[in-house]
Amino acid sequence: MFVSRKLGENGIRRTAGDAHYEELKKRIGRRSGIAVAVAGLAPPPFPFTAVIAPVSDIGYPIWKTVVADFLSSSARFAILSFLALRFGGQIPEIAKSPVFVWTMVAFILICLVASGFYIVHWLRKPGGRSAAAPA
Repeated sequence: MFVSRKLGENGIRRTAGDAHYEELKKRIGRRSGIAVAVAGLAPPPFPFTAVIAPVSDIGYPIWKTVVADFLSSSARFAILSFLALRFGGQIPEIAKSPVFVWTMVAFILICLVASGFYIVHWLRKPGGRSAAAPA
């Protein structure tokens, strides 16, 4: 949070791009607490910083950000704890089931395809490559 405030609007615009920054700022500005809570509920590798940076930049109170993140993260870990206690002994059986295996194969393929589209989009975007990279 403090880094985002120090980085400021220009740094975040450079990182996210002008259009994405304005869109994020408009969407998150109205519902900053909800945005932080949803980001806290989402498991890694969700880009938590992409939510916290604009929230911090628009001046949302730090104590509200911390409380929303604490409560949502606590809820996520409570849910995970409940699921581990309830289904922990069944995990090896579930992981060996054909439905789970094929679901994971489909999920991995979707992630690979989405990553490929994102990389192509990023490479075609002006300024998408770092300044150190040859043109």
